[in-house]
Amino acid sequence: MKTKAERKPDQRQDHPVKDAFNGETSFQGIRKPCVRCLLEDMPSQAALARTVRELVELIPEEDRADEKTVRLRLAACRECPSLGLGTCRLCGCYVEHRAAKKRTFCPAVPSRWKV
Repeated sequence: MKTKAERKPDQRQDHPVKDAFNGETSFQGIRKPCVRCLLEDMPSQAALARTVRELVELIPEEDRADEKTVRLRLAACRECPSLGLGTCRLCGCYVEHRAAKKRTFCPAVPSRWKV
């Protein structure tokens, strides 16, 4: 097994960042996007998150799940290994949009949504 020093450095680390406070160059400011987050949790995806929120608002009121149900569903999605960059790798949906619909289900078997 290779030691940390022997491993190939992460591609993002090839571009160091200069610290605005002390002028030192470091890699601390570079972060990979969170692959297991919802769009709302990723600042770099703000425009897409806004678009998905707008799609949720277009769901007719009678077809929209209540806030508590949506929160519980999204909490389950956050723990799911199939969540990737705000989408479900099982079905390809944006999870915030799918969770907001009353008559949808979790595509995992068994379902992760208990509501």
